[in-house]
Amino acid sequence: MTANTGPLRVHRLSFGADPENRVRLAVEARREVRSTAARWGVAGEALNDMTSIAGELLANAAEHGGPGQPRATLSLEPAEHRLHIEVADECTRCPAVTARIGDDQAEEGRGLLMVDALADEWGVDRSATGKVVWADLLDVPVAEEAVTESAGPEESVARSRDVSA
Repeated sequence: MTANTGPLRVHRLSFGADPENRVRLAVEARREVRSTAARWGVAGEALNDMTSIAGELLANAAEHGGPGQPRATLSLEPAEHRLHIEVADECTRCPAVTARIGDDQAEEGRGLLMVDALADEWGVDRSATGKVVWADLLDVPVAEEAVTESAGPEESVARSRDVSA
């Protein structure tokens, strides 16, 4: 997994979408998301929700992308009173909420049920190389510095580090 360092407006994490390592990847991603969000001044319930959503979306990308879909990228973007979370992967199959509240027999689909409950808005967009699953948390206070700073792709690449070790 690679991650930006420093307080960038858009924070990206990239990782190999390996189902064998999905739990470890989700743990590392949640740690990285929590650290980034805290630098942006996000706290309390919003911090917990952002961390849970990001971890779930990454775990889904690793679980359902499979070894034939080797890359996924998590992007976090603060805006004034909004946090945008998205995971882009190379799998073309779109996720759907399959479990229902109170369905004790469901073995899958609970993660997106959680995302649906925590996010104010969420959805799936197809991309040229796969799909992007995104979620927004609204009415979240974000530090002004996080909203006004920006980083281009060159800076993101130059400021990435390996966090998979």
